[in-house]
Amino acid sequence: TEGALLPVSILKRRGLAVSMAVAALMTFGMYGMLFLVPLYLQQLRGASVIAAGLDLLPLSVLYVVVSHRSGQLATKFGARAAMTAGMAAMGIGCVLLSFVTAQTRLVAIEFYLAIIGIGLGLNTGPVNSVAVAAAPPARSGTASGLLNTARMVGATLGVALMGTVFAHYAGQGGPSAFATGLRTALWIGGAGELLGALIAFLGVRGNALA
Repeated sequence: TEGALLPVSILKRRGLAVSMAVAALMTFGMYGMLFLVPLYLQQLRGASVIAAGLDLLPLSVLYVVVSHRSGQLATKFGARAAMTAGMAAMGIGCVLLSFVTAQTRLVAIEFYLAIIGIGLGLNTGPVNSVAVAAAPPARSGTASGLLNTARMVGATLGVALMGTVFAHYAGQGGPSAFATGLRTALWIGGAGELLGALIAFLGVRGNALA
């Protein structure tokens, strides 16, 4: 009905449905990665808690820098291009991280994290804009709430699934088992991000912001 808190008809809007799927897959791989990589930095590389946090800075810094430009990029190249490129970058970054070992140079790890940060910055703004633009003006708040819900669902599932896969292998003990668990879990996260890129490419029509 018109006064319903969540009218079911709004879920049939293509832009909103696609944005929710992309947002869920974005946080699925992202939060799972953020759960596992600090464990890798501390357990396999011997980093302290503070050092592990500092090692993650390239992701955060690049996210902040790129996100400030994401609106301009989406306007110039289209929301579909920005979202697809962003999700693809996050997927590639996760896959690259899956190959790290205790001997991997820190500069390489920082580079992989930077790729993920760039992808996150490219995608976050446009996915919000597409979702809100797809809803009637009176329902823009509802669209934003649904998108945030999709993010949280994706994040919860990512940590749960990737964490479970990691624990299955790492629980067998030893650095080799730890690396196998990390690699397998990050493959799953990367696959989720790349699936999101495909959904964005096929599902977002044109600019989608006009």
